[in-house]
Amino acid sequence: MKKNITFLFVVIIMLSLIAKLSGLIRESVTGYYFGAGEELDIFYFVYSIPELFMTGIVAALSIAIIPTLSQKEPLFGLDNRRFIFNLVIIGSIFFVFICLLAMLFSHSIIGFLMRNTSDKFSYSFVYNVYLISMIQLIPTFLLGVLQSIVTKQEKYKTVTLISIPFNAFIILSILFYSDHLGVQSIGLGMLGAVLVQVLTLWWILRKDGLNLQSYKVDFKFDSTMKNFMYLLLPVYFGTIIQRVGIFVDRTIASTLQTGSISALSYADRLIQMVIMIVINTIGMIMFSKISSAKDDPSHSSEIMNKSIIFSFASILPITCYLLVYGRDIINILFNRGEFDEQALNLTTMALCGYSIGLIGICIRYLLNRVYFVHNNVKTPTINTIVFCIVNIVLSIILARFFSLLGIAIAYSLTMILSSAALVIDVHKRYKIMSSIRWGNCVKIALLSAVLLGFWMMLNMLLPNGLGSLVKIVISAISGAFLFTVMLSIVKVEGLNVMQFIRQVQRKFVRNPVRKEVM
Repeated sequence: MKKNITFLFVVIIMLSLIAKLSGLIRESVTGYYFGAGEELDIFYFVYSIPELFMTGIVAALSIAIIPTLSQKEPLFGLDNRRFIFNLVIIGSIFFVFICLLAMLFSHSIIGFLMRNTSDKFSYSFVYNVYLISMIQLIPTFLLGVLQSIVTKQEKYKTVTLISIPFNAFIILSILFYSDHLGVQSIGLGMLGAVLVQVLTLWWILRKDGLNLQSYKVDFKFDSTMKNFMYLLLPVYFGTIIQRVGIFVDRTIASTLQTGSISALSYADRLIQMVIMIVINTIGMIMFSKISSAKDDPSHSSEIMNKSIIFSFASILPITCYLLVYGRDIINILFNRGEFDEQALNLTTMALCGYSIGLIGICIRYLLNRVYFVHNNVKTPTINTIVFCIVNIVLSIILARFFSLLGIAIAYSLTMILSSAALVIDVHKRYKIMSSIRWGNCVKIALLSAVLLGFWMMLNMLLPNGLGSLVKIVISAISGAFLFTVMLSIVKVEGLNVMQFIRQVQRKFVRNPVRKEVM
């Protein structure tokens, strides 16, 4: 990768890490106040319903809006402003309609949600959580639109750091209102946090020249809107299908011991942090590079090769680290207040199961972007539907034998199988996988196995009285040093560690940070 891309990659990783640390603090505060009990289980379970809509909004809008705006110049020209205005109005009307339907059928939906809960939780408690979560659909949609526009401007710092006020608002809500509202304070904080994000991005875009005048709403779909919808709907539908799988997993977990749903949620949030910090950053850079080189198969293949090798070199060590030190990480983040030993054991179990599938999640994420570059949204959607069904079947089967661990392992196996299917299909369709040096990936996997053995041995040798924080710091530093040395000795093609370090050093030490890089 070019030097400026390398520098951009490092900077975004660092900023993303800072942003996600605020998320860890938020989860730690949540664990301190609410632990992994039945009340929090119900909150996450109720929130699973609107999450079917909310989770996919930002991702789907980004996939569809960015290429649509790319067809028109300048970015804030008359045609683009009219398109954004129509999108905001039509989308807001749609989600208001969804909220009204949700309210109309709230009694039946809440009755379904409360069927397995104890009598100590009132209807009004579940209704309040449900109401807040459904209202959040509207500002979440607006956030997705604004984030996509800011991403199109290549303001990656803004997109990355916008989650800090989000997490801060939720923490403040818990601190001030948890005594009176209980877990409802989390929902109230989430709603307020999304509104703060929307207002912040709108203020930034207004300063940059996005001034939506009073256009007339055009409900007739022109070619621009049709192209947008062609990209949006399959991606959005595929994301909803993924959330259906998560909803089913939580439903299965609700039949297991108390705290299982919360444990899955805590573990999933840790996995999502890895995805957001590492996988999303790799995917963003790769997506940009391949978009410019989609008509050059050899160049696209080389970009894909570097992306996959870097993914293996970053994701596999993280997986090994979570398998060995996942309990210590969870102990530091959550083990206080109402978060007891049972919650610690359940969350550790779920985290180990989820971490196995990280490499599958990463490869799947990268390959989906290859399809999007070629305006092919059908294949990723079909892949999502098929393997969502596979996930549900595996979860039902493995939960019988391995309880909560079986649900997490089922998800990981599904992600690995899904990515394998996409690798085969991408190679057949676009011929960009032909130059992938899979031997280098095997080398990295073997080095990761050595690293796993080293960490397991180190974990046994470290004194039992040593604190979890000291253990993870010592193991992380020593493991990073060992893995870097091994990579330098083995000399993995396409991953020159020392050259990468020297490039970053030159940018930070010798050259001032130039504004245009970002």
